[in-house]
Amino acid sequence: MKLVVSGSRCLYSRKVEDLIEQTINKLKEKFKIEIKEIVHGDCRKSPDQSAHDYCVRTGMKETKFPADWNTFGKAAGSKRNQQMADYADALLVIYLPGSVGSMDMLGR
Repeated sequence: MKLVVSGSRCLYSRKVEDLIEQTINKLKEKFKIEIKEIVHGDCRKSPDQSAHDYCVRTGMKETKFPADWNTFGKAAGSKRNQQMADYADALLVIYLPGSVGSMDMLGR
């Protein structure tokens, strides 16, 4: 399974990183879901960064979908989210109410 890890930009902390790791481990161990790859939008200081850190620590394959803000302007985030939704099998989102990008990802 390819798992998108996404979330509100301001959510970057050791607690968020721990939550992501615990959730991935629970999916693998308790629910016997084989996660082969982590997918994220390559946004610094966000759950994307925590997903990257997890991949570095564990050796998990990662695929990054950075938004092309220069080419697509404000539409770049939505375009990137659609690419990740098309590519991956499941989504883990860490969401704060009011986060437009996270709501967009959930909708896809």
